Amino acid sequence: MSNTTLYFNDCEKVLSINMYPTKPIGGEINTTEFSNLTSISIRNASLDKIIGLGMLDGIQAINIINDPNISPGLPNFSINEFGLQFKKNLVYFNITNNLVEGGFVYGLSLLSSIRHFIVKNNMLKFAIPSLSDCANLVYADFSNNNFDSLPSEYSSSLINFDASFNKIFKPILTFDFAHNLKSFNVSNNIISIFDAVVTPTSLLYFDASNNYFTPEATLNCLVAFDVAGNTNGTIILSGANMPSGATDSISDAQIQQVMTNLIDKGWRVTLGEKDSASY
Repeated sequence: MSNTTLYFNDCEKVLSINMYPTKPIGGEINTTEFSNLTSISIRNASLDKIIGLGMLDGIQAINIINDPNISPGLPNFSINEFGLQFKKNLVYFNITNNLVEGGFVYGLSLLSSIRHFIVKNNMLKFAIPSLSDCANLVYADFSNNNFDSLPSEYSSSLINFDASFNKIFKPILTFDFAHNLKSFNVSNNIISIFDAVVTPTSLLYFDASNNYFTPEATLNCLVAFDVAGNTNGTIILSGANMPSGATDSISDAQIQQVMTNLIDKGWRVTLGEKDSASY
């Protein structure tokens, strides 16, 4: 792989940068002179650095993705170097399969225009920030990182949320504002508690498999769906560390009763190593 330095004339007239090299080219891009840039799309370039991303306050789309078998992505690049706290016009953000590090120091409070926010397969950590101010967000993917906490709140426009394959241990929090949420995936984490009283009536797919739910958490989760009155959906609570037996305070009969209620409504429930379709 050879390093490449790119030069442009009349940078202020450039609206879009698109790079799809047939092999990784390395080097860096300096965007500080691209004052009117609205989109940047780069695939498998294996760049060492992209300078000035934090200054592009008018940009609408950032799409920097890599095949991990071809390109190592953006090593030693922090999520905060994107300057998301200034991106009020950003609609699409995808940095799949990079080596982006760090936590969301500034949150996402100014991303009022964002619709798709995808940061899967990176090295991000700490808490997934609140999504309540992302008024137009419909798709959020934080999977395959090192996050330890779920958002405190979700956007009312959010439809799909994925935080699977992280290190999340803090409980499922409120769904109060997630009125349009259809799919919620927190599988393959270390969550042991479920404390939401009710789930959104729109929620039809919930995957918390391969966590560490206590029997109390399992019952709370099933009751939250039963109370909401949703129908014809899927709840997955299976996995080697997920309980299906009784404790001193929670009985099999309690769990089975709520499961029966959900199945009668058309739900498919997978609990422990058992599938409700067999009942």
